[in-house]
Amino acid sequence: MPIKDKDKAAAYKKEYNKKWYAENREKRMAQIRERKKLHKDREVEYARKNYVVNHERILARKKAYRERNKDKLAAKLREYRQRPEAKAGRRATDKEYKERKKALLATADDDVKEVVKAKRRSAYQRKKEQAAVEETESVARTLVSLTGGEVMEIVI
Repeated sequence: MPIKDKDKAAAYKKEYNKKWYAENREKRMAQIRERKKLHKDREVEYARKNYVVNHERILARKKAYRERNKDKLAAKLREYRQRPEAKAGRRATDKEYKERKKALLATADDDVKEVVKAKRRSAYQRKKEQAAVEETESVARTLVSLTGGEVMEIVI
């Protein structure tokens, strides 16, 4: 039989709900967790599908944007690199490197110092030496393959 007094009905409903939630709390929490997981899975699936469908377009758009705003982006980068913190950071790393090198030279023997000083080469020289090494390696590989895999002593 329904309660006619609204205040009594509201109080009864409140008590009933409190009791029901207390009894079914674990079940409800499990349902909520499951629903959240389902939503997350759907969201991940949607994002993955979106990525596959739109990735090329997005990359093309980014490239076009960079092309259009090349000057503006270069100016921003220059400004960013001119910040006092960035300059200080670069100086600090350079300074640390120089200090480490000085310490190494100070503790090294005289003959090691000569080697360290002699090792200073330009990038062009390093590339040239690397190319020469690669060329001799490729010649050696070719000779080995021509001999049918037999490794012979090769004098160059």
